[in-house]
Amino acid sequence: MKIFGNKPPDPKEVVSSPKKADKGQSSQDSVGAEKVSQSDRVSLSSTAKGLDDMKQAIRQMPDVREDKVRAISGSIDNGTYKIDSSAIADKMMQEM
Repeated sequence: MKIFGNKPPDPKEVVSSPKKADKGQSSQDSVGAEKVSQSDRVSLSSTAKGLDDMKQAIRQMPDVREDKVRAISGSIDNGTYKIDSSAIADKMMQEM
């Protein structure tokens, strides 16, 4: 592994050609290695499974709350949308 510092690495340094198998290694050896990797297992804790369920639920939620957008758009079109400038200023001061 090379550490390149602050500048981005040259693509020629990062990408290398695939290594060729030694002549002494038969195709059966690579099949045996494949069988070993198939026996590897991963088990997740109940916390991890719960987090995965939450991520799935979030992905199913809409990105835009259409009901709120419609309500605010209607208020703007009707001229009834009121802006509370002091509340906005208070929120801005809390963020600082």
